[in-house]
Amino acid sequence: MAKNLSIVAQGISGDAGHLLGYNVTDNGIYTPAIGDVARDTTATYLAQDGTIKTAQENVARVDYTNGVAELLLEPESKNLLEYSNQISPTFRTPEVLVTENYAISPDGTLNANKIKFKYDGNSAAYQSNLSYENSHSFSFYYKGEGDDIGKTFGVRLVGTTETRFFLLTLTNKWKRFEGESDGLIGYEINNKDGSNIGLGSVILYGFQLEALPYATSYIPTNGAIATRGADSLTNFGSEQIIDSESGILFFEGSLLSVSGNNRSISLNDGSSSNTLYLIFFGNGDTKVSYYSSNSSGMSDVITNTNITDTKKYVIQYSQNIINVFIDGTSVYSGSINGFSANILKELDFNSSSTSESFYGRVRQVKHLPYNTDITTL
Repeated sequence: MAKNLSIVAQGISGDAGHLLGYNVTDNGIYTPAIGDVARDTTATYLAQDGTIKTAQENVARVDYTNGVAELLLEPESKNLLEYSNQISPTFRTPEVLVTENYAISPDGTLNANKIKFKYDGNSAAYQSNLSYENSHSFSFYYKGEGDDIGKTFGVRLVGTTETRFFLLTLTNKWKRFEGESDGLIGYEINNKDGSNIGLGSVILYGFQLEALPYATSYIPTNGAIATRGADSLTNFGSEQIIDSESGILFFEGSLLSVSGNNRSISLNDGSSSNTLYLIFFGNGDTKVSYYSSNSSGMSDVITNTNITDTKKYVIQYSQNIINVFIDGTSVYSGSINGFSANILKELDFNSSSTSESFYGRVRQVKHLPYNTDITTL
């Protein structure tokens, strides 16, 4: 029987706690390869039709934020705003009017709100005062209508050491603003920041404040801070479908951010005793590491690459050699000094010891025979 393992975002399915990959036999028959999915809360994602949907606990999410199917894996996060879709500022200039439940929001219901700026020569501002230290991200959805299409409005994030300004252009499609600040003392939405004087209104939905240096998927709140649990995807494969003497580990996807802890994808024997890692470091480096009872070592693959961009990684290994390609270009080739790969049987989106969990967007991940033509991947 042909030994291979494929997890492709476009074609995956599964129920609570499981995700279905596949193996293709020598005579072309597809057989299942079932992995374990864990997340102890519901979580949102952007569906193919452009609307925000909710996945139940322990159900994997296929997200279309980037226009293609991607398996979305995220860390635990909280929306620190108690009312994510009720505009309740701590300060509003008299020139600002609010109409609640004005338009259809990204979740498909009539619950998006409109801010109308009555410009009279002064800046019309809509702001909230906060008090958070360390890095935080602030996000929301926005769109325009009528004569306001093509006009701009301003967003100001007041951090602990700096104030950041953003200028956003309105279209008739929903877009998401995502901004990060070194702590957050307050935010402001205004109609006066350079060329945007004269803006009439902006339609808003889904405010979110997170104690992360990047925004994650929308976490709805209605009266209390809410938490989305971390995603976990583990235990794919078996001795029957992973040829552990030699093979190719292929991954196409991206990290959510280079900030934070290391992130790993691993082939292993069910423990950390025999493992081949693809590691994305918190400083932006990408490396391949291997460990076995015979030897351990780390091979530098490439450094200072933008790992938040979608890339294709190929790790071709055998008992004595390893070759690494990124987007079809060879970046490393050398001996692996007695690496014992003969009991690899499991693929995990972590380092095989449950640490360094991978958080990002996965288009496909595969384990293939050593002699596979990598130009076809």
